[in-house]
Amino acid sequence: MQQKIINRSDYTPPHFSIDKIDLVFNLDVNHTQVTNCMQVTRLEQNKPLLLDGENLKLLSIKLNNQNLAKDEYQLTKHHLIIPNPPASFCLSITTEISPINNTALEGLFISNNIFCTQCEAHGFRHMTYYLDRPDVMSTFTTKIIANKKDYPQLLSNGNLLESGHLDDDKHFALWHDPFKKPCYLFALVAGDLDVLDDNFTTMNKRKINLKIFVEKGFKDRAYHAMDSLKQAVRWDEEKFGREYDLDIFMIVAVSDFNMGAMENKGLNIFNSKYILADANSATDIDFEGIQIVVGHEYFHNWTGNRITCRDWFQLSLKEGLTVFRDQEFDADLNSRAITRINDVKRLRLSQFPEDASPLAHPVRPESYIAVDNFYTATVYEKGAEVIRMLQTILTPAGFRQGMDLYFDRHDGQAVTCDDFIQAMSDANNVDLTQFKLWYSQVGTPTVKVKTYYDQKHRQFQIELSQSCPVTLDKKTKEPFTIPIKMALLTKNSQQANLFLLNKKQDSIIFENIDSKPILSIGRNFSAPIHLEYKRTIDDLYFLAENDDDAFNRWEACQDIMLDIITSAIAKNTIPTVEPRLYKLLNNIAHDSKLDKALIAYLLALPSPIKIAQQFKIDIPVDKIITAHQHLRQSISHNLYDCFTALYDANHISVDYVFNADQAARRSLQNQCLYYLMHANTVNGVKLAVEQYHTANNMTNKLAALSIIANIDVPEQKTLLDDFYNQWQHDSLVIDKWLMIQTGSELSSSLDTTKRLISHPQFSYQKPNKVRAVIGNFANNNFGNFHTANGDGYQFLADQIILVDKINPQVAARLVIPLTEWQAHQLTRQKLMREALELVLSKENLSDNVYELVKKAIV
Repeated sequence: MQQKIINRSDYTPPHFSIDKIDLVFNLDVNHTQVTNCMQVTRLEQNKPLLLDGENLKLLSIKLNNQNLAKDEYQLTKHHLIIPNPPASFCLSITTEISPINNTALEGLFISNNIFCTQCEAHGFRHMTYYLDRPDVMSTFTTKIIANKKDYPQLLSNGNLLESGHLDDDKHFALWHDPFKKPCYLFALVAGDLDVLDDNFTTMNKRKINLKIFVEKGFKDRAYHAMDSLKQAVRWDEEKFGREYDLDIFMIVAVSDFNMGAMENKGLNIFNSKYILADANSATDIDFEGIQIVVGHEYFHNWTGNRITCRDWFQLSLKEGLTVFRDQEFDADLNSRAITRINDVKRLRLSQFPEDASPLAHPVRPESYIAVDNFYTATVYEKGAEVIRMLQTILTPAGFRQGMDLYFDRHDGQAVTCDDFIQAMSDANNVDLTQFKLWYSQVGTPTVKVKTYYDQKHRQFQIELSQSCPVTLDKKTKEPFTIPIKMALLTKNSQQANLFLLNKKQDSIIFENIDSKPILSIGRNFSAPIHLEYKRTIDDLYFLAENDDDAFNRWEACQDIMLDIITSAIAKNTIPTVEPRLYKLLNNIAHDSKLDKALIAYLLALPSPIKIAQQFKIDIPVDKIITAHQHLRQSISHNLYDCFTALYDANHISVDYVFNADQAARRSLQNQCLYYLMHANTVNGVKLAVEQYHTANNMTNKLAALSIIANIDVPEQKTLLDDFYNQWQHDSLVIDKWLMIQTGSELSSSLDTTKRLISHPQFSYQKPNKVRAVIGNFANNNFGNFHTANGDGYQFLADQIILVDKINPQVAARLVIPLTEWQAHQLTRQKLMREALELVLSKENLSDNVYELVKKAIV
């Protein structure tokens, strides 16, 4: 099969502009008619008009109100071509589509009897013929016609101009968006929905209407999302001076969605997972996740909508920048320390392996076959770290100046990452040419650190060198600009510093240092790099006990435990734990000055996946699992009394509230329960069962169930059955039930996963279910996915092939765990590669799956 490769270097401006577009959707589940009237202007002579369109039935086409004969246009599988149109003209096209048969959930589809669209990146072409590219920006007016009883709400972008009754029990709504936008930001929803209605007064005293639409019966679970939305609107005003611009802002939550949410102008469409929450059905993590995603999609109104991407290679222009903004929003609302740790954990879990795999690509990619494959951790999470480094280098005040200039200079335009960096450069009068290498170079840099203390001259010297591994592009890597936050710590003082490493090698000398300090480097994870610094175990303990940088304190605790585990694996022995680890953890547990949420993180073991990442090649899966379990047992037994006391002290007897204090106490209590279960199974099971039955919130109930699901005891099935019987009619909660089982440490979890695929609650056509069962097993069940016989790989390959026929975007995401095959030992490498080759051997693979698999096995 020959797939077309799209290269960034081949970009050319559009040959035509579309000044305005009038759409009419006559909705029917089987046969929806879409009429598209465009006012088109030629921008370049002697060029045909080539409109994008796929899986469309063309009913009519008119140019300046005259029907075109069949010899006046051409139809191909992907395009409608008008060879020689006039300089300016009105083009009217009517197409027919079948939303009920759209299992790819791209374009117009049906979710639980709700009409819904998803147009990013190339969904609009599945509804009508159009210039489906982000640099074609038009003013949209949309008329929606549907049966009034079945679809009382008819929603689209912008402000509502008119609505009314029609014959045959139908009605209509006419929406107009005064802001030009690309078609990927178009949205339409029609359904019978409950609505939560509220208002917000902006910084300039404009009153805007806020509406959240949910499926019937779920309105009471939308209040937290509404509070989060109002917090986001106010935060963007205060932090970046950005005011909302339309009269109404709407969110619609649907059950079936390929992603978390979509920032369509004025009408955000969400996976219901990121809207619906109450104490009984959602965890603290769910509540915080809703805050983040609601904030993220709202912030796109300025970083993505008002200013959008010139082409899809610039995707991080909106996504990396907006992820950074939602991270700052989360940090301001919750714990800044925990937010930062979680951000880095996500980066290391998904982006660092991506950079080390055959799928590695720069933050601004150079080519693609399926653009959906670049909605990656590199574009999002690494892109956000690039923005954060800019703020570190320019200072928050300088960064804000750059953002203000960016908004003023480019409002209403489709621009590039270079345009963004230029605004930052001009606003601060600095040269950021070298910094732009973060957008174009592939890979995670490694910074090696060496230190020397000269007591005679009271000098402390730090030598730094940077390198970046050779990647598939084979290009020589130029030195990055790397901001490195550091501090020299002694028992009585601290000296902080920011150093910009922009050479392959450099050094810094600190004068007047009376005693040898301990270096805290990479504070707050100041750059997305690997740090190689051979610190003594004594230094790590000092940092774990004394560092005032929360991230580095957590990192030190993790490194101590990682050192115990990796040393045991290297020696092929059981981990040997020094008593001072128990003393350290006990001191942390009783430190009244520490945030309880941070205590929970400092006490936590590194996950098997994180342990595996310490091995660049030949990952010893079985030894990792064994060493992890032994260290867990040792800590559990030796600190049993400590964890018991801490568990009891953090019990909350009042009603559930999602706030920082309660969430921190629940996090710490459940971390203790985890250890107590492994210290004494009998007592641990009794405690978990009691917590499950007495919990007045989903956080504690689910924590108890998750912990007991990893132990082969009769109570496990009893509790799982009880949970299912209680929640079987709630799809989102059942997703949690599925994930608990597919993520279990028990060796039977693969068989359980296979069984759950046949469960009545599972459907291949529902992305959330596919992710909860297949995706969760492959991505998060490290030991059982990587069984030595390769059954986990074979299972995943079979599932990818099945899902690809239904939803290529979801199928492509399932490929990722197999693409890291080169990091494993030879036997597993062979089995993983064979699984990839099995997928590639199938006919009619989607571009999405083909591209990833083909890259992975090159």
